[in-house]
Amino acid sequence: MAKARSRTAARKVKDRWKAKNWYNVLAPESFDRVTVAETLADNSTKLIKRVTEVSLQDITNDFRKSHIKLFFEIYDIEGTNAHTQYIGHTLTSDYLRRMIRRKRSKIDGIYDLDDCTKVNGENSRIVEIGKKIKQFNRLDMGVFIMKTKTIKEISNIIEQKKTKFGVSDILLSAIDMELNISYSDFPNTIWVDVDNENEYEKVKKNFEEKGEFQPFNLNNT
Repeated sequence: MAKARSRTAARKVKDRWKAKNWYNVLAPESFDRVTVAETLADNSTKLIKRVTEVSLQDITNDFRKSHIKLFFEIYDIEGTNAHTQYIGHTLTSDYLRRMIRRKRSKIDGIYDLDDCTKVNGENSRIVEIGKKIKQFNRLDMGVFIMKTKTIKEISNIIEQKKTKFGVSDILLSAIDMELNISYSDFPNTIWVDVDNENEYEKVKKNFEEKGEFQPFNLNNT
């Protein structure tokens, strides 16, 4: 009887493994939705809110980024693909030890300025924006808000001169056209990926709490 029960239990364990499927864990759109991991689950709903840790080196193939650890949380399943959102990052302990002298220095944040889009602003107006500008007093946090009609009009103009362009090109063109391009400071926010409803709600809440700048009635949409 004991042997029979043992064989039955073994079959159940094997059956549970057979019931599981492999899923590709994809990075957010800002990281080109590359596959950062693979995971098993017998039910796709169990993957929701599961967090994956990955080195930035694995995404960019740049060994200089190996000290940066990114955290992606699964929020949606499409077929065998698990879509994620960026929820934070940290630095490896050995990297921090090299950067900090005990009882002599304090580091509030470490940023790679070469990868940042820089902003030069005066009196709540954007004067210049880009990764290679020399004079800047702010860094882009990843959120740009502009009317769809305006984006289409500017894009049509830019397309006549170049085949590839990004958000910075659109903003620079808007500045050249003397449109009202303002900025708003969020000192406690480093980066936001607005590629799903949850992130949109976070940005919306940030603007509502700040109060001074409500673009396009964002608080009512």
